[in-house]
Amino acid sequence: MNDAIVEPVDRDVVDAGMDSGHEDGVVTGKEEPALGADPSEEAHDEASDSGDGDKAAADANVAGDGRQIPPALRSALNDLRLIDPKLANRLKNVWFADLALKKEFPGGLNEARALREFKERLGGDEGIQQIEQERQYFQGLDQQFAMGDAKVLEHLANVAPEGFSKLVPAAMAKLAETSPEHFEHIAGVMMAGHLPGGLMEAIHQVLSSHEETAGLAQHLQNWYNPLIQTLHGAPQRRVEPERRRLEADRQQLEAGKTAEFQRGIVNEIERDGGTQADKIIDQLSGGKLSPEAKSRLRGVITAELDAALRGDSGFVQRRDRLLAEGNRNKILTNYKAEVGKRLPEIVKKVHREFYGATRPVIKAPVDIGTGRAAQPGRQPDSNTIDWTRTSRRDVLDGKAYVKGRAEQVRW
Repeated sequence: MNDAIVEPVDRDVVDAGMDSGHEDGVVTGKEEPALGADPSEEAHDEASDSGDGDKAAADANVAGDGRQIPPALRSALNDLRLIDPKLANRLKNVWFADLALKKEFPGGLNEARALREFKERLGGDEGIQQIEQERQYFQGLDQQFAMGDAKVLEHLANVAPEGFSKLVPAAMAKLAETSPEHFEHIAGVMMAGHLPGGLMEAIHQVLSSHEETAGLAQHLQNWYNPLIQTLHGAPQRRVEPERRRLEADRQQLEAGKTAEFQRGIVNEIERDGGTQADKIIDQLSGGKLSPEAKSRLRGVITAELDAALRGDSGFVQRRDRLLAEGNRNKILTNYKAEVGKRLPEIVKKVHREFYGATRPVIKAPVDIGTGRAAQPGRQPDSNTIDWTRTSRRDVLDGKAYVKGRAEQVRW
């Protein structure tokens, strides 16, 4: 699978998201009953004990493909099923339960217990939800503060008025240190706003009317006129080179974190989605396709899946919203559900386009000299294939023209 589906990258496709009972040869996930065992009797034994009803329901949730069971264990279970079918099925379900546990928790019970204890320390589901709400709230405050939104000051003044009154003088002193132009502007506005109207003009007139104080009148004029001019506009904020560099580094770091976060999601989706697609391809083709042929089929499947997801406006909106929230589990769950619904039908559709409704039959090439089936050769490397004479269907059928050779090569 490719990462074109996840933009601004954002897919986790797991077995739980697939329709395991789909037709046309898709893996059913059911175990074949042992020879000599009556399936109906086996089912009756599991449900016959009324005291074990809940346990039987729980066991059903961990059932899986019997072919996953190691041959030695499968043989032992088949032997035990002849003697005690109920016990054999319980042991089988215990094995699947352990497999499912290790898939979710590679560290086993210790990891699961540690996670549960950590969750309890956080206050359980309600505590985690409250922490997430607080995180979003303070993240919003950070954004408002970075944008210079006055609502931040309203918040501080409301929740801690005494602390706010202590911070304002310190903030003014820091402003005078870091941006003298802005401080002078603000101080001038505050001073001019609190002076009675006409006071400075009256003082200037009195001083200038006497020869002894005319010099003071000139000093007053030199100080007051520029102060009035500051009321007409705030100076432009100077951005120091060091601060600009730090801001650029911060933005680059955030972009790197976002890219790494999205890359991890894409890798997991590619891995699980590719595995699921291979399973369905093997079922439809009878396992007769070469790895390169399957790889080419996956390329077409990926393009079809990508187009289907991009064309679903509801999915795109959910994806973008979850990416903005940054909740990895929700993002993967969203992709799991969508890809799980669409993948089986897309794989079957692409397979039919190449091979029709039947499984591909790869005929052995015939030796021209003897008329007998020729020994199939090795598939040539992609770089050596002459793609001007070879189609994608030819390669999937096990034949191609090689650069520098007139005859067609088969494998």
